[in-house]
Amino acid sequence: MAVSSPPELQAVFQEVVQSLAGERPLRATLDMIVRHLSRLAGFSFCGIVLPDEDRTHVHLAGAFNFPDGYAERLDHLFLRPVEDDALAGAPTRRAFEQGRTVVVPDVTADSSFAPWLDLAREFGYRAMVSVPLHVQGQVIGVLNGYSQTARRFSAEELAVVETMAGQAAVAVRLATLLDDQQATIARLRELNEELERQRTVLERAHDIHRRLTAAVLTGSGFEEVVRALAELIERPAAAWDAAGRLVCASPLPPGPELEGRFHSSEFRRRLSAMLAGRPACSLPAPGGNVIVGQVRIGGELLGYVTVPEGGAAWRDLDLRAVEHAATVLALEIVKERVARETEERLRSDFALDLLHRRYESEERVVERARYYGLDLRAEHRVLTVGLDGWGAYQKRQGLSEAAANRLRARLLQQIGDGIDRALPGSLLHTGGEGVTAICPADGPATVTLLRRVVADLQRRVERAAPHLTVSAGIGAPARSPGELAASYEQATRCLQAEQALGRSGRCLCVDDLGVLGLFLEAGRPASLVEFARARLGPALQHDARTGGALRRTLEAYLEAKGDLATCARALSVHVNTVKYRLHRIEQLCGLDLRDPQDLLAVTISSLALRVLGEARPPGG
Repeated sequence: MAVSSPPELQAVFQEVVQSLAGERPLRATLDMIVRHLSRLAGFSFCGIVLPDEDRTHVHLAGAFNFPDGYAERLDHLFLRPVEDDALAGAPTRRAFEQGRTVVVPDVTADSSFAPWLDLAREFGYRAMVSVPLHVQGQVIGVLNGYSQTARRFSAEELAVVETMAGQAAVAVRLATLLDDQQATIARLRELNEELERQRTVLERAHDIHRRLTAAVLTGSGFEEVVRALAELIERPAAAWDAAGRLVCASPLPPGPELEGRFHSSEFRRRLSAMLAGRPACSLPAPGGNVIVGQVRIGGELLGYVTVPEGGAAWRDLDLRAVEHAATVLALEIVKERVARETEERLRSDFALDLLHRRYESEERVVERARYYGLDLRAEHRVLTVGLDGWGAYQKRQGLSEAAANRLRARLLQQIGDGIDRALPGSLLHTGGEGVTAICPADGPATVTLLRRVVADLQRRVERAAPHLTVSAGIGAPARSPGELAASYEQATRCLQAEQALGRSGRCLCVDDLGVLGLFLEAGRPASLVEFARARLGPALQHDARTGGALRRTLEAYLEAKGDLATCARALSVHVNTVKYRLHRIEQLCGLDLRDPQDLLAVTISSLALRVLGEARPPGG
């Protein structure tokens, strides 16, 4: 082989530089290098082997004039790790590990080449050179040259091969640097795009927060908050209550499939688990993912906010938008609660002022009442409702003080809400163990309505607190502030009388009392019942033993104002039957119904037993 002249090598170097400057693929540059080297060094074929990124395997990175199938055989051979013992004597591995040129003048005469002798014979080469590619003291690859005849290489020939190997090393290094540069540019571009996207997200998130907060500060309400959210993200938005009912949506309601899912308590339970510790999350849905956020105040779940997801690129913004909306809706609820609680407290305080005559002028209090929707010149009745035996109930149920207070507050809230719904326009005061309401009245029918309301309240309380009852008292009609206070006193006495007598779960109206009201004012309803039973006890005992009708006959006689014929007709019996029963009462009880004092005592006793007597002793 003739040694190449410097001009020839210079021309090759220039072509390599141009190839690299033109940013041609590394494979094309390496193929060009081994093509020139085969010509200059007289190789039958030539190739360059480079390590993979992990440097455990190698691959053929450039080749010229390889025999058919040889590249595939090498690729198969290179599937073995470089450290594999089966490759220990291979020239390529020795050059790679030792960092020096390995020359095999005759593969048939080199015992270290024995494992690959069949391969050499198959593809027709007798001699080979393996030259390491050096960059900054590190071997980054190996150049292999093959000859079909056995040959020895002179120092000048090896110098040419090593020089070309150096060019290949430079090419690999430059290509690697270019690749790294391009990768860095690509990463920087991606980072810049990500920063730009995040900047956009932050700007839009700030705008969303500003707009939504402004909606709350201006008192726009739920609808405006949801509408603003929909406009800002340019997609529909919806708000739901804690029970999964749609509160409002903009611009269009969500599809029935999503509504159906929110109606399911099991779905809401799983959704709460998904949202644990997170303000919002992405929920897979048939029509496309939905971003869902929880509206919470402390540990209390108030509802949800939903928007269709705008795609992975905008998921962060969607999550932030829904999170902002949920926070703003929670603020809106807090604001409404504070306003409602303040209004309720003012109304409650005003009700107390009315009921306890805490005002200087009736004219001024009438004017003040109009602010709360009350016309104190119209007829009203006072209804007072109390929980029966609350202390004893708390002990029976084993409730702690805190649990008892929570339950009592909830029950009183239910009672107040029930009165509000059934009797619009009422003014309520809640305190202690009961609720007092100033209720619009419209003649005698109002008492019947109030009794129905109390019966409904009893059912509600029973559902929430089994075996607990409520009692109620109803005052007389009132058409002035002064009469309203009197109606309250009467209603309170009625309630206290029932609770003192153990008449749990009853409703007593002052209209029922008649003359008994005088005794109730003395605050001794139990004494009145004892008096009645003492006067009529023998007759009551007779009825209990015989199933008789002495008490019923006496009540009919008193209602008939002493007219025997009217009494007989009311009982559907003969007049003589009435006379006999009345005479029997006189005998058993030691009475004379013609005596005015006895007649008064019997009248009071009968009324007391009818109104107050169906009771057990307090604590019994």
